[in-house]
Amino acid sequence: MNNNYENQCILPFTGMHIHTDGNLAPCCMYKTPFNTTEKIYNVREFDQWHTVGIKQIQQDFLNGTPPAGCAVCFNTSKEITSGLRYNATERFFRLRPEVTKFVDTPNPTWLDLKFGNFCNLKCIMCHPESSSQIATEYQKNKSKFLSIGVRHPYEGVDDRWWEEPDTFNRVLEQVKHADYISIAGGEPLLAKQLFDIFKHAPDNCVISISTNLTRLTDQHIDSITSRSGSIIIAVSLDGVGAHHEYVRFGSDWNTLDQNIRRIVNLPNVRVIFTYLLQHTSLYSYKDFYEYVSQFNKEVQISTVNSHSIDPNVMTIDSAPPPVVQRFQEWYDAIPEAHDPVIAQWLQMYRFDAVGNAKFKQYISLLDELRGCDFNSSFNTSL
Repeated sequence: MNNNYENQCILPFTGMHIHTDGNLAPCCMYKTPFNTTEKIYNVREFDQWHTVGIKQIQQDFLNGTPPAGCAVCFNTSKEITSGLRYNATERFFRLRPEVTKFVDTPNPTWLDLKFGNFCNLKCIMCHPESSSQIATEYQKNKSKFLSIGVRHPYEGVDDRWWEEPDTFNRVLEQVKHADYISIAGGEPLLAKQLFDIFKHAPDNCVISISTNLTRLTDQHIDSITSRSGSIIIAVSLDGVGAHHEYVRFGSDWNTLDQNIRRIVNLPNVRVIFTYLLQHTSLYSYKDFYEYVSQFNKEVQISTVNSHSIDPNVMTIDSAPPPVVQRFQEWYDAIPEAHDPVIAQWLQMYRFDAVGNAKFKQYISLLDELRGCDFNSSFNTSL
């Protein structure tokens, strides 16, 4: 097998992603195009998807023409999406050296599960698709959001497929055959079904949990430490203290700090801090860097989607040049803090006056609705 996976992907042959609305796809980046006749399969239709729907996607790959739903990944090779397909493909052939070509497995072995959009936080860059709290806030104040040009086409779907025994048991059957399971949300620590995943996953299966870590319990700790297999806990962190509490509204910093200290030294647990570069990072990253440095753990930095909320509203481009310049001066003075993602983020900065105006409108509305204060939280003025 050619080990250059740049233009290849194993996930259409081995992957299964359950989206927050219960629909199935080969992976989390697969986007069914608008105005298409392609059937969208729900988790309740797993058998049809696995025997019919995914077969067409597989055939497209074998024919050398990745389907339109994979365009976001294959057309943006420098994005994190290409890393997903590369890592999954490399892992598959590393674990199965006897396999020399792309073939589907009897059951999906790379699972990406989302138990709906249920979340206890309202992150400023998030949307109803991934947060039930934001869905409620948006529906209650829709006219106010629309008045400033913020429109969420997906307003949240309350489809609790995991509460249907037959459907959930069908998913657990796939869990038994998995060698990698990614669990995100919403907030996965709110789902009691997480403990069933721990129970049914094979011992050699890697389980990765993306979490805001605000709802960690003794039961979670016991379940994690009782597994012999590897656990990855990716903690979403966007600052320290008031910075984090503002960006991930609803979180309590003292509780989060205590929970982080509970997991950083657990056996068989790989802790990763994930940080999202956005407008507010110009104020919050310095404290974040100093805080996580004490733990000597992996940090994964990515950039906010340029269309989060509205084009360029949440990106660095909505920040005025003096604010960016101050961050640049701090960054240049701390060589050990240098990171290629941050360097590219700064290099690509282009001030967007429209994005800046919309950022101010959006933040002002959030302050009104949530009773918070951007200026005091970040010690700055809009």
